[in-house]
Amino acid sequence: MPAIGAPGTGDKRLEVKFASGSATLDDAARGTIRKAAEAYRNNGQRIRIVGHAASGTTDRAADDHMLANFEMSLKRATAVSDELMRLGVDPSVIVVEAVGDRSTDGTPGAVSEVRSHSADIYLE
Repeated sequence: MPAIGAPGTGDKRLEVKFASGSATLDDAARGTIRKAAEAYRNNGQRIRIVGHAASGTTDRAADDHMLANFEMSLKRATAVSDELMRLGVDPSVIVVEAVGDRSTDGTPGAVSEVRSHSADIYLE
């Protein structure tokens, strides 16, 4: 997988940041997604998007909390996917995942609170 993160870091992940409780893309998020679309055009690989959400809905019942976080993480990943397609990325190479407030390995609360307001883009 090519490095697509910060130059010189070898990072294979781009992080798209969102405001708390939001799945709306701002200019910085769109700029990050443009980098992923450009990397795709140069390499033509599969793109995996993993949406995250914060664990901040603790005032709800456990099931409602899990559902709210899953839905927010899905909205974030979908917003990124929609923007990639708008930028010309073939929808058949995009995989969308939603993990709520869990890490990608399923561990609850393993994603930092700041990173939980994000979606990660991986070129694979």
